[in-house]
Amino acid sequence: MLLCFLLLSGCSFKKKPVAAAPAPPATVTAARGQDATWSEPQTDVVLPREQPLSAEAVVIRLPDPPPPEPPKRAPAPKPRASAPPAPEPEPPPIVPADQPAAPAPRVRIRAVETAAERQRLEREVTQRRQEANQILARARTRSLNLAQRNTVQRAEAFLAQADSALDAGDLRQADALSSRALLLCRELARE
Repeated sequence: MLLCFLLLSGCSFKKKPVAAAPAPPATVTAARGQDATWSEPQTDVVLPREQPLSAEAVVIRLPDPPPPEPPKRAPAPKPRASAPPAPEPEPPPIVPADQPAAPAPRVRIRAVETAAERQRLEREVTQRRQEANQILARARTRSLNLAQRNTVQRAEAFLAQADSALDAGDLRQADALSSRALLLCRELARE
């Protein structure tokens, strides 16, 4: 056992080998030469020549002048006890700023109908309006509850809107509105 101890203890007295320092890397400039740059241009850009600019194209917008400051009043002197209080001068009236102009009404885009299609729509609108008016005339002769009166008012409103659409030349809108009015009138007739 002593022999093992002696043999093993000899390992601890050995010096560890020192690793050699790595050689510094050769610089890139040495490989390229003395005038090498750090980066190389990647694109060559050729700009077009400057174009003349007309005076009409240049619009100079001056900033709005700041609003005038209200005149500063001097502090009012303290009134004497015997003197009545002086009335305060009224501040100048405030003038409202100019209101921006209202936007122009939007133009409504409609489908183009053929002459035959226009005649068909006019005929259907007229028939629906006549039938709805007949049902409404019969309904007015009897006593109606609140829900039925509301239905009559809604149907009359749809008919009025259909008339307005006809006057504006919008046959498709008049067709849809007269159809709704007729549906309400038929529902009223069933009750």
